[in-house]
Amino acid sequence: MLGSWARSTHEGRSGDGLPNSEHRIGVGWAQWNFSAQLGIAERFAFDVMVPLRLTTLNVASIGPGDRALDVADTIHRDQTVFSAGDMRLSTRWGLVRNEDVRGWTLDLNLGANLPTGRVRPDPFHPDNEQGVEQLSHGSGTVDPSYGLESYYNAGKWGLTTFASARVPVATNRYGNQAARTLQGGLGVATGFGLVKWRFLFQQEVFAAGPVRWGDVEAPSTGRVSLLASAGAFFQPRPRLGVHAKVSVPYYTFARDGEFLWPFIASVGINYTFHLVPEEKHHH
Repeated sequence: MLGSWARSTHEGRSGDGLPNSEHRIGVGWAQWNFSAQLGIAERFAFDVMVPLRLTTLNVASIGPGDRALDVADTIHRDQTVFSAGDMRLSTRWGLVRNEDVRGWTLDLNLGANLPTGRVRPDPFHPDNEQGVEQLSHGSGTVDPSYGLESYYNAGKWGLTTFASARVPVATNRYGNQAARTLQGGLGVATGFGLVKWRFLFQQEVFAAGPVRWGDVEAPSTGRVSLLASAGAFFQPRPRLGVHAKVSVPYYTFARDGEFLWPFIASVGINYTFHLVPEEKHHH
């Protein structure tokens, strides 16, 4: 489960109502990711991830003198949406394992996000009779995704890196195209001498291009953020693990307006089991 809160601001502009005003959009969200990985061979697996997402918007329009204006004259509305997101299917290859280079693993992930999430037309589309911005939890298109994960175990400490990208290449039935996103991280992990614990300290980057509504770029959708992350992983049993992580964006550059993003928090649990009894394994 992941959760966060953010606030974006941008100036009113043509087609959005109330020029010379500032639009403030506060958003809180929580997402539950249900993931599974099926190992087909020693270096090959299938991954599937199904997200459920809850998003709440709180909007305001501010005029000269910090005076509150009527948001009915803008494309923004308060709203709360709970729905499925876009399912991700992918294949995973173990490019490097311990028998290749002692202590090193390197995985390549290739797949696609499928259009299972809630999709709504943009404010300017003919199918949007109200002419307001409606929350979507999906892109409405099949979007290629790429990933790379690496971990080097040096005993008391480890070096971990990852990179992933989602690259929409088509427009949905409303003529909209979702943002292209890229994220990556580099960190160190150590147990500080504890057998069942591992602690992670990581530098991360997140970049998103603008969402396009036809020929119009949606406001406050293009940004780059640098994040400092810390996490704890606990393994009470050999096949059971739990973890918690907090990421703090300490720098954000927004292409349009301003973007405040205080934190991202996540907790999770994972379990590994054998579909084939261990005594029947042959290597």
